[in-house]
Amino acid sequence: MIGYREKTVILCSAIIFAFSHIYFRSLLILIGTWLLGCLWGKHYWKFKSISGPVIAHYLVGFPFILLNYMGGNPSWSLF
Repeated sequence: MIGYREKTVILCSAIIFAFSHIYFRSLLILIGTWLLGCLWGKHYWKFKSISGPVIAHYLVGFPFILLNYMGGNPSWSLF
C-alpha cells in the first residue's frame, strides 16, 4: 500500500508526463497519458525499476505513431 507522499509524487510526475505529450493537441490523449503515467508511476514505485514503464511506453506509443502516419493524419488529433 502506498501512502500520501507516494501518491502525491506519482500524481505530480503523471501530470508532468501528460503535459510532455501536449504536442498531440488532444484532450483525450492528455487524459490518457495522465492515466498511463499514474499506472506506470505506481509500477515504478512498487518495483523500483524503470524498465517496465519504458517497455510499456514503447509498446503503446510506437503503434499509435505508426498507425497515425499510415492513416495520413499528421495533426495527431483523435477528435
